[in-house]
Order: sequence, then structure tokens, then C-alpha cells
Amino acid sequence: MKKVYVTLVFLIFLLACTENKENTNLDVEISDIVGEWELVEFLLDGNYTDETLDLPINTEISAVGSDYDFTITFTNNPKDVTAIGSFNSTVTYSSLGSTTSELIVIDTNDKQETGTWNLIGEVLEVIPSSQTDINLEGDFKIIELNDEIMQLQMDIDQIFEGTDQDEAFKISAKGTTYLKLKKKI
Repeated sequence: MKKVYVTLVFLIFLLACTENKENTNLDVEISDIVGEWELVEFLLDGNYTDETLDLPINTEISAVGSDYDFTITFTNNPKDVTAIGSFNSTVTYSSLGSTTSELIVIDTNDKQETGTWNLIGEVLEVIPSSQTDINLEGDFKIIELNDEIMQLQMDIDQIFEGTDQDEAFKISAKGTTYLKLKKKI
């Protein structure tokens, strides 16, 4: 049960959707986004508070990706996005004086992610059209973009409530996810 719960929290951080429409003064054009991009770096840093019990428990979380074989493709007319592949993420949790790490494999090879995308200033909005276990969704702030590299940041500040194996939960999550993509030539 605990491993399922911990994995659920990591996936919440990975997939959380957030509003992030601030401007960084990049001159981003749709043509700059279109193409095939390989994931070359994944980082996550944040914390979550489990508010399920009367005594909230805060946990620091960080994740570092490795073994990347993950491609995201953006097309124009229509603005479709697909993501397929896999990568590993070493996730570290620190809470109540204890630190735990686990390896989580992110794999969409059996269930290709699909959706649409839109460019709003320097924010890349991704809207899924397929419902799979790993859902590429959110508003990603473009913090670097050139002919070779696109670096994205997604800030997370949300409350998640639900049920896991008939147990109710309430989690407040705050953090930042970074993706660095390299354009395939």
C-alpha cells in the first residue's frame, strides 16, 4: 500500500497541470516548436503535505531522470503532440528524519500519449486527447529555446483529493518540474 501511495504522489508531481502564463521575453514562434524532440534531462524538486490525518506530514521530494529513450513530437496544422518512449526517474523522499529512494520507470511504449498543443506567449499548453497512465498535460513555461534545445518548466501548486484502494487522501503539492529537450535533426 505504501509503495502504491508513494508512486501516486510522484506521478501527481510529474503530471500536475498548473496555470503559468508569466512572460520571460523570449521570442517564440510556432515554427520553433514544431518537430521531434528527445528528452535529455528531467528534474523535479518540491514538497507535498499529506493532510489526510489530523496531523499533516510534510515530505520533500526530488527526482532525477536517466536512461532516456523518450521522444515528443509537435506538428502544425493540426497542432498535435505525441509522446512515446521511456526513461527512469530516481525519486527521493525525505520526511520525519527518514529518506527513501526508489526507481520509477516512466514508459509510454505500450500506450502512446497523444494530444493537442497551443503556444500562448512563452507558455506551451499541452492538452491530452488520450487517457493513459502517464498523462502529458500542463502549461509549460519555455525558459530556453534555440535551434537545438528547448527547456521547459512547470510550477506545481495544487491540492489533490481522492481515494486510493478505498482510503481517502488529501495532498497539497508544491514544486517545479524541468524538462530539457534536444531537437532531432
